[in-house]
Amino acid sequence: MATHYRSELPYQKDISLVYQCIRDILSPILLDSSNFAGNEGRYDILSGAPEHEVISSSLPSQDSTSLETLNNLLREYAEKSSQAEDLPFSGGLIGYIAYDFNQNIEKLPPPKGQDISIPNLHFLLVGWAIITDHTEKKTCLVAQSWVNVTLVKDIETALTQPPKPLTSSEFTLKEEFSSNISEQDYLKNITRIKSYIANGDCYQVNYAQRFSANCDGDPWQAYLRLRASTKSPYSAYFEARGGTIMCTSPERFFISNKHGEIETNPIKGTRPRNAHPQQDTALAKELINSPKDKAENLMIVDLLRNDLSKVCLTNSVKAPELFKLHSFSNVHHLVSRVTGLLQSKKTPIDVLQATFPGGSITGAPKVRSMEIINELEPNQRSIYCGSIGYIGFDHQSQFNICIRTMLHTNNKVYCWGGGGIVSDSIPEQEYQESLDKIQLLMETLEQ
Repeated sequence: MATHYRSELPYQKDISLVYQCIRDILSPILLDSSNFAGNEGRYDILSGAPEHEVISSSLPSQDSTSLETLNNLLREYAEKSSQAEDLPFSGGLIGYIAYDFNQNIEKLPPPKGQDISIPNLHFLLVGWAIITDHTEKKTCLVAQSWVNVTLVKDIETALTQPPKPLTSSEFTLKEEFSSNISEQDYLKNITRIKSYIANGDCYQVNYAQRFSANCDGDPWQAYLRLRASTKSPYSAYFEARGGTIMCTSPERFFISNKHGEIETNPIKGTRPRNAHPQQDTALAKELINSPKDKAENLMIVDLLRNDLSKVCLTNSVKAPELFKLHSFSNVHHLVSRVTGLLQSKKTPIDVLQATFPGGSITGAPKVRSMEIINELEPNQRSIYCGSIGYIGFDHQSQFNICIRTMLHTNNKVYCWGGGGIVSDSIPEQEYQESLDKIQLLMETLEQ
């Protein structure tokens, strides 16, 4: 097997400074842990200048050709690549799948209001990466032997220069964010979802509203403000075809290692943070002790156990941890853990085929919930509730779920907020929860 090149670099706590050094020459993609506390925020991954790009149209095609292409590319390049044992990624696939790619996996009616034209899938096949390990406090550049030597030297040269100052135009909003649906209609649609539940169509539906505002300036500057106000372990920044994704997600979709061990971490159950410690603690305790939120979480755990069973060994799928409290800068969440062991010939791309979109942002049963989402939400979801992540040549992988995410395109910025609707949901509380989740993001850019 071919060997790879590796260069140890000075440890850089703030990956955004590294990004700024190479942004102009590579238009890279950044998977950003925001140096979040604990193991979740251990690694930052930065790459770009791909050997190949795989892009799926924004129009549904009712096939899985793009996923098959990804599998084929991964196999082809894995044969001439090697993996650094102590790194999560030494090259492979890195990119995103938009929520609307569900049209390529299930037979669904098209979403309404398709007014955002970024591709439904965009992956880069790369042979190099800059990895920062915040636990070991190390930064390194790793590159496969087949990567152009000039490219590697250009990256090293750029990284020896002082971080470039921001010279682009400051990001500003021309107006406050506004929703694509009135509060009254939002509440009516929650009532309609509860009717579907009462009639036996479904048990839970994740329903959302979209906010947008006209803007000027550099989206990178917007992302720097967002990541400063909302430190989230599964953040990402990608200047993709047709738009720029600015993600500050707290939710991991799944992670897998080279041995086929896989884990998914659904979030269900939310309370807002409070500036007063005593009240904040009371909100957290209220969430932990909420039968409704636990039941909502358990529904999605069962759905994900079913999804993973399609690609995992019989009886290997377990739920070793339920309803653990995770606290972020703007909300408290309940997070569970579902694990499994992949069948011998299955890859992380097969996992995407079997599990996408994540159950925590669709509902149960999944297909019927997605049909109701398409019926009631006025516009497509685009990147919202999609996934961003990587798959290494050794099949190590990790993907987030794109909640707390903004999309910049055509001098407009979009974001979404929603929540899981169940039989005992109170519409007014669900409406407020959809605001609580993204209020901090919108206020950060409106300041």
